Amino acid sequence: MKKCYLTLIAMLMVSASLFATASSAPIDDDCTPDELNIGGSIIPNNSLYAITFVDAAFNFGRFSYFPESDGLFYDAGAALNIAMSTPFAMDYNPADGLVYAILDNGSGTRNFHILDPVSGSITDLGAVVSSSGATNPSAMAIDSDGVVYITFGSGAIETYDPGTGVATLLGTLPAAGGAGLTYDFDNDRLIYGAGTSNPSIWDINPDTGVATFLFNITIPGASGSCTAQAVQYVGNNKAISSSTFDCGIIYTIDLLTGATVSLADPNPFDGSVKQFAYINASTPSGPECNDATVEVQSDLSIPFNGGTVTNAINNLYAIDLNATGGINDVHLYNYDPLTDDISVKTPVVTSTGTDQFFAMDYHPIENQVYILQNNASARSLFTFDLDTGATTLIDAMVSPLGDVQAQDMTFGSDGALYVTFQSGEIGLYDLSTGTMNAFADVGTAGTAGGVGLTYDFENSRLLHASGTANIDVNAISLADASVSFVVSFTVPDGGCGGTSQGIEYVGGNKVVSSTTFGCDTVYTVDLDTGVAVAIRNPAADDGFDVRIKDLMYIGMDVSLSPAAFVCDDIGVNTVDVTITDYAGNVYNCTATVTIEDPNNFCGLSVDEFDAAQVVMYPNPAGDELQIQWNANEPLEAITIFDITGKQVLNVALNQQTGLSVDVSELAAGLYLVKFQSSAGTAVQRLIKQ
Repeated sequence: MKKCYLTLIAMLMVSASLFATASSAPIDDDCTPDELNIGGSIIPNNSLYAITFVDAAFNFGRFSYFPESDGLFYDAGAALNIAMSTPFAMDYNPADGLVYAILDNGSGTRNFHILDPVSGSITDLGAVVSSSGATNPSAMAIDSDGVVYITFGSGAIETYDPGTGVATLLGTLPAAGGAGLTYDFDNDRLIYGAGTSNPSIWDINPDTGVATFLFNITIPGASGSCTAQAVQYVGNNKAISSSTFDCGIIYTIDLLTGATVSLADPNPFDGSVKQFAYINASTPSGPECNDATVEVQSDLSIPFNGGTVTNAINNLYAIDLNATGGINDVHLYNYDPLTDDISVKTPVVTSTGTDQFFAMDYHPIENQVYILQNNASARSLFTFDLDTGATTLIDAMVSPLGDVQAQDMTFGSDGALYVTFQSGEIGLYDLSTGTMNAFADVGTAGTAGGVGLTYDFENSRLLHASGTANIDVNAISLADASVSFVVSFTVPDGGCGGTSQGIEYVGGNKVVSSTTFGCDTVYTVDLDTGVAVAIRNPAADDGFDVRIKDLMYIGMDVSLSPAAFVCDDIGVNTVDVTITDYAGNVYNCTATVTIEDPNNFCGLSVDEFDAAQVVMYPNPAGDELQIQWNANEPLEAITIFDITGKQVLNVALNQQTGLSVDVSELAAGLYLVKFQSSAGTAVQRLIKQ
């Protein structure tokens, strides 16, 4: 069953762009749709929604939340003011793609509603009443199949049909107090939290209603009647929760140990956090499998590799300022760093706004793209959705010495973010605390021209490039921040004087870069020799009117099972695909590969005897083809086919030794020669000159 991780949170909104967060282990996610459609609206990846009561009014906000690292960022542009009564619960139904909420209707009942998290519109579906007549539902969870579970203040847990309004008793709750309920999609169980100050956490069987005690938790930083009312499962045996009732602590719960970790504190705002909801749609660069159809070639080979069934490998993203429209466009190239073959995959993937763009890179732990671009008078860090072009402001990038001219950035394999500045400083930015720490300084030599920074994942070092036309590359040790010279090279720009601002390490001690500033040549640099080679001109080769500012390479190792096909595999085949990125994250998917042989090349080949028994020469051939037959059985016929499968020559024989075949009438090209004897048949390739 495919699991879509989406949950809703009613939590306090804050005006700051960053919460203090802690790190955690990656979470496996096998839900990879192209996009998530909620109520007809496209929802950004990793959306964490919040409803909060502030100043006697409910507000609805959105955060970007990454459960892999517990990064939590507020999206100020997504806030809504919603006229509604007290919310008690909300969740997403993966079966129908709708968000549901239980709200107080103000007349003694609590009603079931459809809630649009984009527009804020609410549709009332009627009162929620238990099988015993109770009208006080307190928490709700929806499983992967769309079954709705609701707890009531009367002490019951029941299944609920939103279509008919019928509730059916499932069991009796084991404890009372501020109740929280969520569905654990990894273990097919309900997680129930109840009580104040030290809530108890229970496992409830969704089929029988039987409850099993797990542990009591201590809410970090809480005092008084703080609860786990907003508990929400996010995968990998972890839940996120909020303490509610003005305590305001957002925290995570380890469901194996009961350990809790403070994630954020929205104070000094005074509000009541009611429920959680997290939308984890597809990640923008997350690998997916593609079904494919391939044809048998004339040499009986069947072209098949990782690129046949997945778009996750050899992705080189180029982001630029379109010189005509003034919009930052993202182009996608298929780039093989082993051969330097490069071609356009998608002319325009998506676009950002008109603010000048400087850099982008891929966070290997969060599987999220970040960009560096102007924001008013500052250069700031944003998350960037490659599917929609949506951006979320994280923070202004300011060096420890106050330089606001951030030039480039790169992520290490552990998710550490390094930012280089015009001053020559390289800062280490902590996404969890929003602080920029001093890391290294390349000095005045590193301040000239367009400045580039990339992470060398094979040698665990940073590579810093600076200058115009003549570029110096320095390595910065991650162990002690020491700076050492690597190589100098000349940009192959045809005299344009471009830079190496778009530098990106691709493996094999090689980088790919772009000249920027209107030159727009994409080139590679051998870091051992300093040799730079142009491999693409987007204007001449692709017709793009662009000024490439940065490149981002997302390379993956792909393992296939089976890894190759033969003629016996003609038809439909299932391929298991394992994809590993440079940070060690592993993804699995399957693809259907259909092998076709429209020219019947496989039908020509039945290799039933040792090919060494027949020798054909010269090859390539002129007018005469010599055949040496070494088998005991006589050679009965020789048939020659062109690459379309058409028979162009047939010679009937009863030959046991050598012979000569006149091929002077054949046009130059590739042919298949079929040898027939009582022992079987064999096919060899012939090139006619």
